[in-house]
Amino acid sequence: MWCYYEIPRYIREHPYCSKQNILDRIEGVIGREVPTRSFERLKSELFDLGVTVKYDRTKKGYTVEVDDTIFFEGVEDFLELASQFPKFYKSKKDLQKLKKAVRRSPSSDKGAAVRPILINAIIDHRVITFQHLLYQSNEYRTKTVHPYQLKEVDNRWYLIGIEPADEEERLRAYGVDRIRDLAVKKKKFKHNPDIDPDEHYRDVLGIWSGKDYASGEEIPVTDVLLQAPQEIWNWIEALPWHQSQELVSKLEKTVTFKLSIRATQDFYAQVLKWTPKVNVVAPPAVRNAIKKLYLEGLKNY
Repeated sequence: MWCYYEIPRYIREHPYCSKQNILDRIEGVIGREVPTRSFERLKSELFDLGVTVKYDRTKKGYTVEVDDTIFFEGVEDFLELASQFPKFYKSKKDLQKLKKAVRRSPSSDKGAAVRPILINAIIDHRVITFQHLLYQSNEYRTKTVHPYQLKEVDNRWYLIGIEPADEEERLRAYGVDRIRDLAVKKKKFKHNPDIDPDEHYRDVLGIWSGKDYASGEEIPVTDVLLQAPQEIWNWIEALPWHQSQELVSKLEKTVTFKLSIRATQDFYAQVLKWTPKVNVVAPPAVRNAIKKLYLEGLKNY
């Protein structure tokens, strides 16, 4: 079923691509030859759902036209959502009902089409290649990766893996929503049981590694004490920030809690997000770092 949302995405990323380009894309993912009649059947089924895969004779390639009375937040994401509700996956009329009934975060489904493919590659220990967008340079770079895990953080999905060219076998994170041209190779890699993504991220909040961005040095694990009003603690207790979260004391109006973590950028971003309700009590180094970020932010206002 992934073809329903992956093929429109591929055509929109590669305007006026040929039929062979599309077939090669499907074959590269599923690892077997796809007959031409399957492509024609796919076009017909997509048309019934409001997506027209159309051949442009002037430009000699395919484009995608979408019925915008049905789709929102991207045709591929909506088709993936609809696939979870077979009742609403049969006609334009039913899809229109689903559109009125459901709203999702704009970022929640990005990369949804490739997630099942990545999961299969992880389980089967398959080498994968893809193009990955680097936000720093706004450029795509070709990656060859041994995939080990999919990890969700703050409504974003990341592929955790190693690059075979890296002799140190360091785990890296790749934003799934920034992956394109994914291909699963027939070649399998030797899974290293000593590489443990859970252990790698055990002491951090989020996806940022436990190293200081400027110096590259390892950030030590620290017991960080924080305070919050009782009503805010109710939210934090219901959805803990980190697995190490521990209640230290509870007064009439104030709660003190502790995290045993590496104070990375993701941790500081989390504290700032809850400003001014949550504040760092100790240690002084972390408290001062938060204060510095506050003061730098105030310069923008």
